[in-house]
Amino acid sequence: MLLVAVAPSVEAEQLIRHGVELRRKGQDEAALRDFQRANEIAPSGRATAQIGLAEQALERWVDAEEHLSEALRAKTDPWIQKNRTVLEDSLRTVSGHVARLVIRGQPEGAEAFLDGHNVGRVPLEQPVRVKPGPVRVELRAAGYLAGSTTITAVAGQERTAEVRLERERPTAEPATTKLQVFETPPPPPPESSHPLRTWRRVALGATAVFLTGGVGGLVFHELKVRDFNDRGCRGGDPDPQPACKAILDDASTGKTVAVVGFVGAGVLALTSSLLYFAF
Repeated sequence: MLLVAVAPSVEAEQLIRHGVELRRKGQDEAALRDFQRANEIAPSGRATAQIGLAEQALERWVDAEEHLSEALRAKTDPWIQKNRTVLEDSLRTVSGHVARLVIRGQPEGAEAFLDGHNVGRVPLEQPVRVKPGPVRVELRAAGYLAGSTTITAVAGQERTAEVRLERERPTAEPATTKLQVFETPPPPPPESSHPLRTWRRVALGATAVFLTGGVGGLVFHELKVRDFNDRGCRGGDPDPQPACKAILDDASTGKTVAVVGFVGAGVLALTSSLLYFAF
């Protein structure tokens, strides 16, 4: 069997002719696929124009405007020159259904997204063609928080959307465990041998002695008073019995010792306190 190779331009021409027939039958979707295949095989202004006309019929306004504009830039294509008037009329009709957005923002170089689709980096050289209706404009840049705004695009009009990004705040550094070194405190300095410090210790010891003596004298006095009463001695008797007189003298002596002990302990305690706070 003999196979005959078909030149790409011939195959593309066949696809275009078939696509035109499909469009006459109202099969614009199938015709669009033929035109796209023809343009892949042999790119031409004619194929691009047919793609735009099929997209116009399918009300794919944004794509149709792009392809018709591209086709009209092929000024040396004979088919384009012959059908320029028709194509320009179609482009005006399509453009009336297309909105345009001027995307501005900071920082420069941030990536711009329209409804999640990347359309380049700001500043964009040309307005972006969009379908009429609400459009979400988002900018993203390294070191910045993503920012967005929603703008309503209007058919046949050009509107501006501007987004300014804020810098990211530096994240807190992870907590680190710091090794704490505790030094052994030096031993306290030896107590000074100042004479008054010695007297302070002596006064403190003497306070204890006098306090003990005062308590002992008080106890002795109470015992003798009880003994005096138990013997039936009378305190107001001008000439008491010898035994009662001895007990009375002992009680008096105990009272004297108690008074001397308590008074002395108080004086010495005060002296010791003054020496303590002074040195």
